[in-house]
Amino acid sequence: MKTTSQEFGLFIDNLRNSRNMSREDFVEGIVSTRQYHRYLKGETSITNNKIILLVDKLEMNFLNVYKLFIYGENTEYKLVSNIYSLILSFNYVEANKLINQLEKKEFTSKYNKSFYSFCKITVAYNLKRISK
Repeated sequence: MKTTSQEFGLFIDNLRNSRNMSREDFVEGIVSTRQYHRYLKGETSITNNKIILLVDKLEMNFLNVYKLFIYGENTEYKLVSNIYSLILSFNYVEANKLINQLEKKEFTSKYNKSFYSFCKITVAYNLKRISK
């Protein structure tokens, strides 16, 4: 079973690959090639500082990379994030439709469940279904 750390490492490696960078050039001056291979296999971990340096080599922002990772790996988060986007655009009726589709869903993530609850309350309030 892959850990989140390993999955994130593989995600970063796919980004490296998409930029046609060799692993040697990518890790040079940050970690050894062997340590990087062990990280990708889930045998070891590397520090957050080194991960940030690797992301910098990709000429990307760490927060954007992490958001892409979470968004791509987490379908629950995608669904709730779509609701939140509708809320931000004041489209409460459409947001409510999505909420109704997710009403019976069992969330696997505590964060996603809290995010969903926040969206549900926000929509209900703006549709005047609940008061302050």
